[in-house]
Amino acid sequence: MKGKNIALEKLASFPDSADIYHAIHLSFDIWVTCPLTSPDDIKNFRNSFNKAKAQRKYKKMQEDKVNVQFFLDAETRAQLKELSRVRRLSTGEMLHDLIVEEYKRYRHSR
Repeated sequence: MKGKNIALEKLASFPDSADIYHAIHLSFDIWVTCPLTSPDDIKNFRNSFNKAKAQRKYKKMQEDKVNVQFFLDAETRAQLKELSRVRRLSTGEMLHDLIVEEYKRYRHSR
C-alpha cells in the first residue's frame, strides 16, 4: 500500500494516538467508498494494518525484558518444554517462574 494516498495527507496534525487511530479509520472509510479501490487492495491494507498493530503490541509487551541466549542440552530442553506444556506457559515464562521460585527458596534459606 506504499505510495497510495488515502485522504487526509497533510490536512491536520494529530497530537495523540487516539486521534491518529480515528484519522486512520476515517481515511480507510473514505478510501473504501472510492469506486476505483479494488477489493484486493482493501484486503491487503487490512492485513498489513492488523499485522503492524499486532507487532506493535508485541514490542510494547517486550519493552522491559532483556534478551538472553544460552545453550541447553537436548534433555534439559525437553524437560523445560514438558514443564511449560504442563503449566501452559511459554518456555520463557516457565524459565522465569523457575528462576523466581528458586531465588525465593535461596533467599528464604539464608
